[in-house]
Amino acid sequence: MTLALVYAIAGHVPSTVRPWLAALALFDLTVSAALIAWSSAPRSERHPEQLVLAALRGFVVAWLLLPLVRDWWAVPALLGAALVALIAYGLTRPLPPEYAALDDLERRVVSFSRVTTRSGVARLVAAESATWPYLWSRPRQPRGAVFPSTTGAQAEFILLIFLIMAESLPVHFLLESRFPVVAGVHLLLNVAGVAWCAAQLRALRLRQVTVGKERLFLRHGLLWTGSVALQEIAVTRAAVDTEDTVTFRLHGNLRPNVTLKFTQPITLYGPGGVKHQIQAVSLFVDDPRAFLTAMDRAGMGSGGAEPS
Repeated sequence: MTLALVYAIAGHVPSTVRPWLAALALFDLTVSAALIAWSSAPRSERHPEQLVLAALRGFVVAWLLLPLVRDWWAVPALLGAALVALIAYGLTRPLPPEYAALDDLERRVVSFSRVTTRSGVARLVAAESATWPYLWSRPRQPRGAVFPSTTGAQAEFILLIFLIMAESLPVHFLLESRFPVVAGVHLLLNVAGVAWCAAQLRALRLRQVTVGKERLFLRHGLLWTGSVALQEIAVTRAAVDTEDTVTFRLHGNLRPNVTLKFTQPITLYGPGGVKHQIQAVSLFVDDPRAFLTAMDRAGMGSGGAEPS
């Protein structure tokens, strides 16, 4: 409605007024749309932060577009204070009782979800913040029996690094003579891509399936991450091809040798924090007999024939 009104009267007003109309339309589209979405949502899904974020959008639009406040530099200070207040408010929310027992990525997702109502953003930030420390440190891993998986996923990241380098260097030299700034940005982005792949490589080596004292940590590097309490595992057995073709495979397309079924759906986090709910999962571990034995010792009976 606002856009239609602006287009209808834009040709009948002086040119000096038209920027005000455009600013008004953009303000209405950003703020009013957010308020309408908030008011139309179920009461249980309404959060005070959403109103604050709508007001912040209005401040940003007004600061960028409206001539009277464009040079009012107190606006950034107010925006910063509002963001700090939102974060502080989010940190007052209680953590779940099982927080300390969760995987490190799961803890990051819970922590970031406290300060934003956008769960997808929280998961993405959590996944990326968990990736980069593998470049310069060895993040703490859960205690327990570790069961490595030789999956070949490392080769994919090594190939990706090679392709990035093979593409970036010629393009950089082609751009450098005419567009040095673009060439520099392109090179920095490719260096960041190589560093990200290197961090993923190290995570694949360190983050393996782990049977802890109270939880099972389902980890395939940072490609897939999740954990489940041992008492929530209903079945632990050797994988059967005829039964497990539709079961989610933690280790990609490799033929699984262990299958787990849970008493209730659990959540796995994939690349970029993608969320996936599963009721059963198939694993490929290098020593399936040892894994089934460890699960037996943890109190989980395994059914079916053991792999030969």
